[in-house]
Amino acid sequence: MSLSAAEDGCQFSESLSGQEWIASQQFGGGISVEDRNALAVDLADNARLGQMRFTQVKDPSDYYDGTTQGYNQVTGYGGRGMSILRPSVQTRVYDSGDLMESVFTQPDFPDAYKAVFNAEYGGANSVPSSRMDYLSPTTGPTPRAIVAGEIGGTEVIVVATGNVGGFYYFTLDRNGPEPLAIFEGYFRRGNPGLDWAALYAIDDDSVGEPETKDIQWIYLGSPTEAMIAVLGNQAGVVSFYRISLN
Repeated sequence: MSLSAAEDGCQFSESLSGQEWIASQQFGGGISVEDRNALAVDLADNARLGQMRFTQVKDPSDYYDGTTQGYNQVTGYGGRGMSILRPSVQTRVYDSGDLMESVFTQPDFPDAYKAVFNAEYGGANSVPSSRMDYLSPTTGPTPRAIVAGEIGGTEVIVVATGNVGGFYYFTLDRNGPEPLAIFEGYFRRGNPGLDWAALYAIDDDSVGEPETKDIQWIYLGSPTEAMIAVLGNQAGVVSFYRISLN
C-alpha cells in the first residue's frame, strides 16, 4: 500500500529511523515530560526503537503542533498485522492491531513459540532462539503471505510471518455490521534450539518454513477440512498442511 503526504498525511520515503528522528525532531507541548524522557531514551537505542521508522510530516494529521513546533505523538508505520478492507471504497473494516505480538505474552503460550518471538533468521550458524526479539525495533512479525478459503461454510484466513516462519489462523465472523476476524491460534514447526545449518541437515521437516513467501489454498471438497501449500523461501521447501474444523 502506497502512502502519500497529500492523502494520508505521511509517506514512507520521508520517514526517519528512531535515532535520526530524535536527533532532528522535538516533542510538542501536548506530551508529558515523563513520556518525553522515556521516548527520547527508547528512540536513541537500537535495541528499542532506534531502527524503527517514524513519520516527520509537519502536519496536524501527523500530530505536529505548529505552536510549539514539535510532535505530540510519535507515529510509526504499519506492516505488523493483518487488515480487512472494503474493496469498493478501500476503507478498513478490521485490523489485528498488536495481536500478532501480544499473543506471545499469554501464560499458556508454548515456550518453543516464545523462543522465536520477533526473531531474525540471522545465518546458517545462528540459533533461532538466540535472535529472539531482534526484529521488534524494526519490522516486528513481518507478515509476508496470506490466504483465505472456506471449509463447510466457515471462512478461514491464514497469515504467515516472515523471518523464522509460523502461521496465525483466523476465522471470519460476518454476523455483525462489519466482518470480524477471530484469532484461532498460532503454529510453527521447527526446533528453536538448534542452529539453521543443523536443522537443514536433519532428514525431516525440522527446519520449518523460514521466510515464507507464498501460501495457496487447496480445496478438498470436504465439509470439515482443506489444505494449504506453503513456500518457505529461505529453506527452499514446499510444505503442505491439513486444516480441520473442530
